[in-house]
Amino acid sequence: MFLCKAKDYLRKINSIPKKLEFIKNSIFVFLININISIWSLNLIDKRSDQDKNFLQMRIFNLFIKLIKCFSKMCQNFAEKFQS
Repeated sequence: MFLCKAKDYLRKINSIPKKLEFIKNSIFVFLININISIWSLNLIDKRSDQDKNFLQMRIFNLFIKLIKCFSKMCQNFAEKFQS
């Protein structure tokens, strides 16, 4: 299921023009990481309470890092096209 979603994302992303290759690759990595995080959340139900809390915090921190990285990437992309 995960690989099917990744292939669908890749197909959609591949329609972006070649000029935007950097942003295309970054979006793909971002979407893959989000899918991995969601998949990890689905595994939490099978763990003990202590493991659940640990995994939830790790995934939450991953989301924060991804959002910061994605916003910085968008800012760099905007600056690149303004100059």
